Amino acid sequence: MTLPGTTAAQIGTFTAIWYLAWFLFEIPSGYFSDKFGHKNTMIIAKIFMLLSTVMFLLWYSFLFFALGAIFLSLATSFSSWTNTAFMHETFSELWKEKEFTKIMWKIKWEVSLISLVLIISLPFFTAIDIRMPLAINLWFDIIWLLIAFILVTPRKEKEIGPSKNIIQLIKETRGQKFYPVAIFSAIILAFLFAENAFRTVYLTSIGYPIIYIWFVMWISRFFWFLTGRYIHVIEKYFTIKQLLFAEIFIFSFYYISASLLTNPYVIWFIFSMIIGYQWGRLSIIDKHLIDSLKDKKYKATMLSIKSQIASMIQIVLAVAIWFVMAYSYQLWYGVLGVLIFVALCINYRYVVKSLEENKETKLRK
Repeated sequence: MTLPGTTAAQIGTFTAIWYLAWFLFEIPSGYFSDKFGHKNTMIIAKIFMLLSTVMFLLWYSFLFFALGAIFLSLATSFSSWTNTAFMHETFSELWKEKEFTKIMWKIKWEVSLISLVLIISLPFFTAIDIRMPLAINLWFDIIWLLIAFILVTPRKEKEIGPSKNIIQLIKETRGQKFYPVAIFSAIILAFLFAENAFRTVYLTSIGYPIIYIWFVMWISRFFWFLTGRYIHVIEKYFTIKQLLFAEIFIFSFYYISASLLTNPYVIWFIFSMIIGYQWGRLSIIDKHLIDSLKDKKYKATMLSIKSQIASMIQIVLAVAIWFVMAYSYQLWYGVLGVLIFVALCINYRYVVKSLEENKETKLRK
């Protein structure tokens, strides 16, 4: 919207550039973070984010947008799981590792409230100047960078152990309860990302007013806030096996409802509710994955592998069902609903098997 005369082909091109760069750097950035320090990596990530915002603000040509997309993907890759790993080590040093989920999401649901205010303000700022939200975001980028410099590095991060490469880590983690749950979570992420770019188009195509499209973001943040606010209750009363079983139906319902219902406001509410829930409950999954690792020094690397699995599934989805969209969005969402139900059901069997095997191993010990 900030680059006059942008064509659909150009939008598709720099979106593809963003995804490609993210795909290429996701695992290397996690490994870099574990090897050279989470704080150092966070500083690098914030520099990339600052450069990305500057590129989008300059808007002189398509080249600046492409560079902005590349810097944005680098920032996302370098910070995606580094923040989680850094906070986990901080809590471990403070002897609050068991409260990781509760504290982490208390922070995040408070931040989600701030994002609600910013989203509500978007129409007012863009009415003044289409680039004003980016200019405001630039100040946030500068603040984040300054904060990254003053963070205290946990002693655990400074501990130097035997060096391992990515192939060794993948082999070492094989047979543990990490991969079944990681793949389950990756399937959900891949499906949500695969249809993310078309969510707005679909809603407007069935009669949802485009001037109210920001409400989808607003309400999803609200449900993110609610889930994060009570995430410790979910963790307390539901095992990871029970939670994942419920999610087979939660995320299948997301797509099937979009296929069968015709009221755009009902579909908008369902989209917002389930997207908010997905991000809100993520710390439970992350904590389970970190706890299941034998060598926790490489947390960021292994969590990045989960994201890489999601990106590979996403690419397959984009290629496999792209032609369905030519017929109708409803059919496309229906196909997604059936596919995610089947994929999660198949993977859930391996989740249960993995958890039972690990339980038996602990009993033998």
